[in-house]
Amino acid sequence: MDRPHLIGIAGHSGAGKTTLARLLAARLAGTPDAVLPVDAYYRDRSDVPRTEWADLDLESPAAIELPLLLDHLRQLAAGHGVERPVYDYSTHARRPETVLLAPAGTVIVEGRLALYWDAVRSLLDTGVYVACDVDICLRRRLARDARERCRTAAEVRERWRSSVQPLYRRYVEPTRRHADLVVDGERPAEELAASISATLSSRRVAASAGTS
Repeated sequence: MDRPHLIGIAGHSGAGKTTLARLLAARLAGTPDAVLPVDAYYRDRSDVPRTEWADLDLESPAAIELPLLLDHLRQLAAGHGVERPVYDYSTHARRPETVLLAPAGTVIVEGRLALYWDAVRSLLDTGVYVACDVDICLRRRLARDARERCRTAAEVRERWRSSVQPLYRRYVEPTRRHADLVVDGERPAEELAASISATLSSRRVAASAGTS
């Protein structure tokens, strides 16, 4: 099959990247599952005692197993499927099962650090940065972590203060300059997905006309 179009979506925690990625994948690939989450490549930390979980680094690039992520991106770019890992936030360990991601016409690479590494960006066709007010991001993170990760509000706020926000400024916010598109994460995700899809379609038409 033809090489899939790889789209990287980056931005703050709580900016709406995951929802946007699934909606965009549904539009462009025909399935919301054509998404490769960067967070799936967190290093397995099952050796860390529960009493030390609060100190785990989940925000910096070192927390990601980059060689495996790159290997899977290269396979997808070549039109091959991959068995991506599954990270369990409740135990900070990788689950034994994997998820098959078959190459589609479009694959979305989603995560705060999706535009951070040169090697990853070199494999992407389009970079998208989701900009969003910090207070809105925190409110969304509070709701998500209580719902999906059994975190208390106090735990979420402390991690936000001590690591999420400072490391966002250090590692994530600067990647905005690498984006081809910067979108407003406060807009409804359906609108964003439709807008990005239309922009990419227009660019492809223009590129095709320029080469004909």
